[in-house]
Amino acid sequence: MIITWVGFGAMGLPMASRLAAAGHIVFGRASSPQKKATLKDAGISLTDDLQRSVHESDLVVSMVPGPQEVRDVWTGAEGLLAHMKTGAVAVDMSTVGADTALELHAAGADHGVPVLDCPVSGGVNGAANGALTIFTGGDPDAVAAAAPALETLGTIIACGAPGAGQQAKLVNQVVVTANTYGLCLAYALTERSGIDTELMFSALTGGAADGRLLRLEWPLLQANDLSTGFAISHMVKDISLLAPLLTSAGLSATVVAGIADQFRATGEALGTQSGTQALARHLIDTAHPTSTRKDLP
Repeated sequence: MIITWVGFGAMGLPMASRLAAAGHIVFGRASSPQKKATLKDAGISLTDDLQRSVHESDLVVSMVPGPQEVRDVWTGAEGLLAHMKTGAVAVDMSTVGADTALELHAAGADHGVPVLDCPVSGGVNGAANGALTIFTGGDPDAVAAAAPALETLGTIIACGAPGAGQQAKLVNQVVVTANTYGLCLAYALTERSGIDTELMFSALTGGAADGRLLRLEWPLLQANDLSTGFAISHMVKDISLLAPLLTSAGLSATVVAGIADQFRATGEALGTQSGTQALARHLIDTAHPTSTRKDLP
């Protein structure tokens, strides 16, 4: 397939590179010499005329930070939908919520272009290894047309109508949010209680608390690596999309709103591009100064 890819961040670059390695022709644009070299090394075919490459593509994909960036790419300054050829499929793999997805689907219909909302879960490792879960909303024929590329990136979960992929991804983020907060609080409590973190890691991985996130982020905290992983800025954005979805379903968003506040405070203290595990360090750093660690004899 001929593909134009927009968005070469921590997730987008390994995803696009994997498609190129699988034999697809992947076009991309970069402004700086350094970024151009990075894309070239990743197997991306550089273009200075994005609209032309879009017109030649069977699939146009965006993987950008949030709703406004999605609008800019597809209907704003870039206006890529207007340049797509008949039979091509537009795919947005960003996590932006159902409202933005429905806007994009409607704009695509105005141009005769089928649009899929395909947010993903699985992190940078999943992106590099083709092990993502791809929550997909949109027309089944468009899903089938995009499948040769999407299956290179992971497992397609056909969630239903336009916007359903975004809703399913946010359900996923309920679990991710709760697990991440719980893990960070557990690590902070371990340190504040004077328990050996390696001992606790062995105990947790041997019981009901075990899980992928625990095995990924606990060792990062032990190494004081706060830069690797899912950025706090993305977590805060996802929770901001999740809270109104919970409210619209008649469910309380109080807990996730409180967790979002904790992540915002962590971002202010340690940087919004820090990994979400940085919350544990922030909890430790801001523990009440009059509290006494409960070290055992």
